[in-house]
Amino acid sequence: MIDEPARQSRLVVIGECPELLRTVEQRFAQAEVVHCNSFLAAIAELAHRPARAVLASVDAASWRLPEALAGLRQVDGQTRIVLCCEPALEPFARQAGANDYVILPADGEELDQALHMPATDTAATLRALPLPKVARAAAGEELEGLAEVLGKLDEPAGRLLDRLCGLLRNVFGAEAVCIKTTESAGQAGPHLSEAVFTQPIEHEGKVLGRIMLGKTPGGYQAEQAERLARYGRLIAAVLVAAKHNRQWRLQALTDDLTSLPNRRYLMQFLPDLLPRAARNRFRVTVLIFDLDDFKGYNDQFGHIVGDELIRETGQLFRRHCRKHDVVTRYGGDEFCVVFWDADQPRVAGSKHPSSALEVLKRFCKALQRHEFPALGPSGRGRLTVSGGLASFPWDASDADELLRAADAALRQAKGAGKNRIYLVGSENGSSGERPNASPPPPETS
Repeated sequence: MIDEPARQSRLVVIGECPELLRTVEQRFAQAEVVHCNSFLAAIAELAHRPARAVLASVDAASWRLPEALAGLRQVDGQTRIVLCCEPALEPFARQAGANDYVILPADGEELDQALHMPATDTAATLRALPLPKVARAAAGEELEGLAEVLGKLDEPAGRLLDRLCGLLRNVFGAEAVCIKTTESAGQAGPHLSEAVFTQPIEHEGKVLGRIMLGKTPGGYQAEQAERLARYGRLIAAVLVAAKHNRQWRLQALTDDLTSLPNRRYLMQFLPDLLPRAARNRFRVTVLIFDLDDFKGYNDQFGHIVGDELIRETGQLFRRHCRKHDVVTRYGGDEFCVVFWDADQPRVAGSKHPSSALEVLKRFCKALQRHEFPALGPSGRGRLTVSGGLASFPWDASDADELLRAADAALRQAKGAGKNRIYLVGSENGSSGERPNASPPPPETS
């Protein structure tokens, strides 16, 4: 049961706006004013301690504002939400879905009206009322644990649930805690054979999962039912935020045109892979290749056809590559492929992995047979590629050097007449036969 007098004595201010915070603290000096740097921190705060109102400073970068407001209302539907913005953002604040808004710099009387809260003299009475037991308990290690969870939203779902279970075990003193969702499960403590206390995790009317608490030495008190219900709402908000975070991360690391990983993904993956290769003694080979005379296709057929050629080439290579190798769009008509052979130890005198060359042969044969509808009846066998291969650790000691070495080999292949793959450090620079002896693509006029 929420103590309403306690609610009336608290205000939460979100965002980096020192002037707003100072005005609120001076205007409502007898109220407890809590400052949160982010909406997630405010959601966590409200999940434990009710507040009369939330004042959120917003700017032009607050494009996820409606979702943030929904998260606040999910954990405490009675809290009044007031947005604070510069005059230029008034239309945005008006339509965002808050209870009210004020223009910065905030005027005291406007704040009184927006918050439905009197200034200091009356607020002093409310401030003198005792805080509920739940509010006093939600401090120290509990908030530190929650902050740690909120900082790990990009972790795998199971690991995030394990962290939440550990937090709940500390909060409720349970011998074991389990959280099960439709996608994953988490555990803290010994195996939970029997749940003593349970709570559904719901979001927008849909059950996402369930919290299950084991026995606790002192037993559970009636007030802890409301506390666990609040944690249910908080965990629902955390799970939804983590899902969105994973979706945004995936979008940020995926090329829109080809649906392959993009250069940003490559520059995260490769520097992580090479230290593992050094420790576990497996080899990594990088191929950078592009479409020969791609500008000629764009000039003759248009950029829509050019995009189609890039898309089909990338997907064709992906289909002929091994599952664990990584095919990325490097930029423009360039692709970068990372071959790695964890099951093959490095040995003295070993050269570039034969598996990479076998993949290249399969791809080039497929490219020669492939019919590109966008190029019309004469499209089959018309497209050719050139590339450069470099291997770690023989040709480079880190990711940047490896990419530069492969790019240099690509330039060498282009200079030698295109339609070929070059290896760094080989006797004549070439991987062998030209992979495709088809007629060259159209020349640029």
